[in-house]
Amino acid sequence: MEYLSSSLIRQLSQLDLVARLVVDGMTSGQHMSPFYGFNIEFAEHRQYMPGDDVKHVDWKVLAKREKLYVKQYEESTSLKAMILLDVSRSMEFASRQLIPREESNADGDSANPAREDRYVEISKLLYSKYLVAALSYLMLSQKDSVGVVTFSDQVHEFIIPRSNPGHLHLILETIDKAKTGKKTGISETLERVAHQLKRRALIVVISDFLDDAEELLRGITYLKHLKHEPMLLQVLTPEELEFPYDRPARFIDMEDGSHLDLEPKVMRDEYKRLLGGFMERVSFECGYHKIDYQKFSTGDPVELVLSRYLMKRSRM
Repeated sequence: MEYLSSSLIRQLSQLDLVARLVVDGMTSGQHMSPFYGFNIEFAEHRQYMPGDDVKHVDWKVLAKREKLYVKQYEESTSLKAMILLDVSRSMEFASRQLIPREESNADGDSANPAREDRYVEISKLLYSKYLVAALSYLMLSQKDSVGVVTFSDQVHEFIIPRSNPGHLHLILETIDKAKTGKKTGISETLERVAHQLKRRALIVVISDFLDDAEELLRGITYLKHLKHEPMLLQVLTPEELEFPYDRPARFIDMEDGSHLDLEPKVMRDEYKRLLGGFMERVSFECGYHKIDYQKFSTGDPVELVLSRYLMKRSRM
């Protein structure tokens, strides 16, 4: 269950998870809230005063009392987040990564010339678990509430958001034991999670998103309709992005078992065109609906890519 390296913790502890709706906010203990003004709840009415924004006028009260009143709101600086982890079979696809000998040497004897480089298999699911662990640690260290859902074509585990530091152990234990399901069913999962949350939340979806584009887009726009803030983190392997295969081979769908016998060199350009078109459409729709979307490659160090991504968000 070693999803949080000491170097990753040190790097992330210097960052604030800052999203589009952040302006500025402080709570007790000089805690910088990453989503100041994100969770807004009605508090009370007060009589309208010249200069008040008319968008806050309660027109129903005007109709009943024939007097102008405006709604006042309380802004909660604490963030509630749900992290959705895709555990469908396609997430088991792994990439063979080279670990140089100075990094693979656990005993500190990096100068030992006899130690050889080694290769490890890093699946999309393992890489995604690191993302879940890092984000959970970061949010809980900021005293925000975090919950986790694992899903495929159905919801497997549903951990309600909590803010106590000990909650991290439950999250890590859950993702460590997560078993893969069958096909991906993102849209249905998003709708179920959205209805179970009683107030607005940041909903982080970590998946390869190798699902029907229409279903995916329907699910995330539904979240926006319910005033949630979706954040999509797409995890793919270098092989899926580049299709570097040279020899004729049989390619098997990991979710339904169907297969195609292909000549990779002939199909490479068409494959990359189709994948690129799919990703461009998702990126465009997310931009149109003001939904954050970021692509991750399992070939890149998770702490480096995540840190850069969060710093970029902090500057937005």
